[in-house]
Amino acid sequence: MAVAAFVLISAATAGPGWATECSPTATFRVEVGLRNHGMELVRERAHAASDPTSAIYGQFFSFDEVNAVVHRPANLVAVEAVLEEHMQRLPHAVVTPATISTDRQWIRFDSATSCVPTALRALTEHVATVITHASSTTKGNQTEWRKGAIPPTPTAETEYFMLADLQRRQRQPRLPLGRVGHVDQPPSSWPPGPPLTKYLTLDAIEAYYNVTGSTPTAAPSLATAAVFEVNKLLYNGVIVEEYNPPDLASFQLLSKLPGDPVTQFAGDTVTIGCFEYTCAEPMLDVEMLRGVAPDANFTYWVTNVPDSGDTNAVLTWLTRLSATKSPSWVHSISCGPPESSMTPMVASLMDQEFAKLTSRGLTFVASSGDDGVNNRAARGNPSKCGLSPQYPASSPWVTAVGGTIGPQVSIPERTCQTDVENAPITSGGGFSTRWAQPSYQSKAVAGYLAKMKSSIPPAGSFNGSQRAYPDVSLLSWNIDSIVDQNLYPGSGTSASAPLFAGMLTRILGARLAKGMPPFGLLNIQLYKLAGSAVFRDITIGDNHCTGVFGSDQNYTCCPEGFNATAGWDPVTGLGSIDYANLKAQLLQS
Repeated sequence: MAVAAFVLISAATAGPGWATECSPTATFRVEVGLRNHGMELVRERAHAASDPTSAIYGQFFSFDEVNAVVHRPANLVAVEAVLEEHMQRLPHAVVTPATISTDRQWIRFDSATSCVPTALRALTEHVATVITHASSTTKGNQTEWRKGAIPPTPTAETEYFMLADLQRRQRQPRLPLGRVGHVDQPPSSWPPGPPLTKYLTLDAIEAYYNVTGSTPTAAPSLATAAVFEVNKLLYNGVIVEEYNPPDLASFQLLSKLPGDPVTQFAGDTVTIGCFEYTCAEPMLDVEMLRGVAPDANFTYWVTNVPDSGDTNAVLTWLTRLSATKSPSWVHSISCGPPESSMTPMVASLMDQEFAKLTSRGLTFVASSGDDGVNNRAARGNPSKCGLSPQYPASSPWVTAVGGTIGPQVSIPERTCQTDVENAPITSGGGFSTRWAQPSYQSKAVAGYLAKMKSSIPPAGSFNGSQRAYPDVSLLSWNIDSIVDQNLYPGSGTSASAPLFAGMLTRILGARLAKGMPPFGLLNIQLYKLAGSAVFRDITIGDNHCTGVFGSDQNYTCCPEGFNATAGWDPVTGLGSIDYANLKAQLLQS
C-alpha cells in the first residue's frame, strides 16, 4: 500500500476493544521513525573514511549507500499495515496526507486521535520512535516576515554604543535588553579597536589567527556550509531566533565583503525580521561563518521545536538532514540542551543520525556552551552548581569549540571566563555522561587526568573515561557584528564555533579544488596534530563559573571545575588555531 491520504480513527465507530484506547483529541503531528539497522557498519565507515591512515580514507558512503545499510523495507510495510487497519476500522477521522521522507526512514502525518501512535509504538521490531506533538503547518524553504514596533529615533546618540552593560550581554539565548543608541541605519565604519575599545573586527581576528588568502575569489568555492537555528524559540515570551537580512548586508558592507544575501533556506518556515535583539543569535552565527568563508555555498537551516518529550530541535534537524540528498559539508551549531534533559531514546537516535551523516562525509562544529562545567540554571543560583555536560558539544561526532579572550585587552590568549575582564561567558567543557571516550582523544585526555589529578573535581562527579570536550577554542568576546542595524559586541562560544566552521569551510574549498575528499569526522585529524604548530596552547584559566544572567548580569562561580594547562584540557581543548598551519596540514591528507 502506498501511504497517501489517510482516513483514520473515530471513537464513535470504533470496533470492540478500540473505544477506550482511541479517543478523539486535538489534531497533532505524528512522526514515525523507523529503526536504523547496520549502525556498527555505519560507524566503522565514518571513522575509517575520516582517517588519513585508513585504507579507505575518503571513501564516504553516498546517500543511497547509507540508506541501503540502515533501511529495511519491511519496517515501512509494517507501519503501512497498521495505518491500513486503522483506515478500515475507524474511517471517520480525517487526517492530512502522510509523507515519507526521502530516505524512507520517517513517516509524518496529522492525526485527530490518540490511538495511532499507541498502535505504532507497539511495533518495536520495526519502529525506533513515534513522536507526537502539537500540529503546525510548516513549509520548507519559505520565509515569514514578522512585523514589530518601529523604534523611536534616538536623539543626540553616539554612532557607537559602547556602554559597559553591553559588554556583558546575555548569551544563548539573549534577553532583549533595550536599544542603547539605536539608529535606523548602521554606522559608516566599525568602532576603533584596542586599546581605545575592547572590540575586535573580523579582519583583526583573521590577522590574529593568521587567516591567509582572505580576498574572495571570482569563482564561488566548491565548499558548502550551513548554520542551524531553532526557529521561533521563545524565551520569556519573546521570539529570540529570527533572521534579519539587512543586518548581513550591513555587516558585509562594513567588512568590505561582497554583498551576497542568504537565498537558501531549509527546514521549517524562517521567521524574518528583528525587534530589539531577537535576531542576535542567528545573525552572529551567519555573519561569523560567512564573514570568514564568503565564497561558500551557504544554507540557513531552521527547525521548529516540537513541544514533546519524545524529541528536541537537534533531533528534528538531524533527521531532516539525513533525508537530504546533497546536504552542506560543514555545519555550525550554536545551541544545545544539557545531556540530562534528554531521554535515552532521544540521545541514542541523535547519535545514530550524527553517525549516518558523518559516514557521508559531513562535518559538525558546535559551541561548547557558555557556562563552564555547569548547567545554565546555575547562573545566579549557586544551589544549581554541578557538572552538567552540554549536547551536542559532548557528542563524539562533533568538533566542540570553546572560548578565549586576549587581544581585546592586550593580554596573551587565555580562557574566556566571567570572573576575568568582565567577560559575559565562561568556556564550556567537561565529560559526557552518555558517550564513551572515542579512541582519537584517549591519549590526550589520559595525559590531562594524570597531570592534573590533584586539582580535578572529586571522583563520582564525572567519568574520565567518557567523551571529553571541547576540542579547540577561539576568541569569543566582543566581536563586531550587526544586529537589528546596530553595532553589536558578539560574544560566546556561539561566536567561536561559526568562526571555526568558517575556517574549515575555506580549507575545504581548497581541498575539493584539489580533488581531495571532505573531512567527515575532523577530530580524528585534529588529535593526530596535537602539540604541533597547528595549535596555540591555552594554559591559563578555568571553567568554574557560569555565564552572566539577567539585567544585573549575575553569574555564579561554583566550587568545581577544570583548569587549563599545557596540552589538551577540558577548558579550551587542544588550544586555539594557527589557520595557515592548519590549512597546510589538512591539504596534505
